[in-house]
Amino acid sequence: MIFFSVSSRQVAKHCHSQKVDSRLRSSSSEIARLVKDHDSSFLRPLEEAIQLVLSKYNPTSHILDIEPSERESLAVARNLNDRLQSFRHNNNCPRCWLQPAHCICSQCPPLTQGTPFHRIFLLMHHKEVCLTVDTAKLIFSAFPSTSRMVVAGIGSEYQTSMQEFLHATRADDCLVLFPDDDARTYQSILVDDRHSTNERRKSLIVIDGTWEQARRLYKRYIVPHEGLRSVRLTEAALQTVTTEEEGGRQLRRHPQLFREISTLAALRLFLRDVDSKHEACTKLTQYQKLADAAARKQLGEIRYRQT
Repeated sequence: MIFFSVSSRQVAKHCHSQKVDSRLRSSSSEIARLVKDHDSSFLRPLEEAIQLVLSKYNPTSHILDIEPSERESLAVARNLNDRLQSFRHNNNCPRCWLQPAHCICSQCPPLTQGTPFHRIFLLMHHKEVCLTVDTAKLIFSAFPSTSRMVVAGIGSEYQTSMQEFLHATRADDCLVLFPDDDARTYQSILVDDRHSTNERRKSLIVIDGTWEQARRLYKRYIVPHEGLRSVRLTEAALQTVTTEEEGGRQLRRHPQLFREISTLAALRLFLRDVDSKHEACTKLTQYQKLADAAARKQLGEIRYRQT
């Protein structure tokens, strides 16, 4: 038997350490609970949709051996399943999609002020899911009860949010934030609506992807009609993107400046067009700056291709 001699100072130090550890565990537990709550709001339904697709087919099935109408759902599900497995293996945060050392969730709580929209549908290209530099993930953080993730390519028979999205395009007064040729500003649309007897609830669709991806998703999923109209940002909103303090440009670069506007910045500026005093005008700017800074730290210095 071995006896240890412990001084009162060591005991006090040990007790203090235990208290600190207890507080840290409590804080970590609260953050973990917050993350879990938000995880279940958008990533978990996607994982369930993926498993529904995969369970329908043999893992060794060749994509060309199944019905043409099902090929895309299976291809996208397989791609996302591999991505999510790697995501979980790396223990990335399911809310901000960053590594634990760079997690910004505690600094990006849900906003207290709602929006005039019953639902915000985020129509995402599947390659954006779990992407470190993606900004749209913060829309779920800011508006967890209102926003819905809709992943393009996975059919509505597997994806509940796709069902809700398609229903909204037919039954709601739906606005699509996309600068097509017929897009109008929100205030312009509001003027017409003041003379309308339409009392349908309002929903908003935001498209997430590169410019080319977003354009293809728009052509595929959006069929404008009386209740489904395209809306664009005002010129005043676009001008703010050129100033560094606004934090509206994403990490990706493009020769045409307006194509560098991130998905999060587009929504933030649109909400400013809707209500210039909305807390999203300032909060989402802070969120994007935090996310961009964390992504830079995680990814390291920009590496240029050797010519």
